[in-house]
Amino acid sequence: KEHSTVEMAQKDIDKFIKMGCPPEKLNLGVPFYGRHIENRKALSFNRMFLKDRTIDLFEGYYLNNTVTLKKKAELVKSLKLSGIMIWEIEQDDYELTLLKALHSSLQE
Repeated sequence: KEHSTVEMAQKDIDKFIKMGCPPEKLNLGVPFYGRHIENRKALSFNRMFLKDRTIDLFEGYYLNNTVTLKKKAELVKSLKLSGIMIWEIEQDDYELTLLKALHSSLQE
C-alpha cells in the first residue's frame, strides 16, 4: 500500500474540516522517509541514494518525492492551512532536496 499520498492527505484534511476544525488550525504532516509497500518497514530518504528525485518508489519503498511534496505544499496553500510539519528533517539528504522542494513551493 502506498504511504502518505496526496489523495490521502486531501481526504484526511477534508475529514477534519467536516468535523468543524478550522483549516487555519491544521498542519499537514509530510514524511521524509519511505515505507515499504509489503512489510511496512521505514527507510530514510537520505539512505535511498536516488538519482531521480521525482520517483515515488524505490526498491519497494513508497516515498514522497519532490513532485509529491510540491503538490502537498500547493494543497496547504490552497486550503489556507496553518503549515507543514516534517517527520523528520534529519532524514532529508545532505543537499536538503526535500526541504528545498517544500520551501520553494510555499514561496511561490
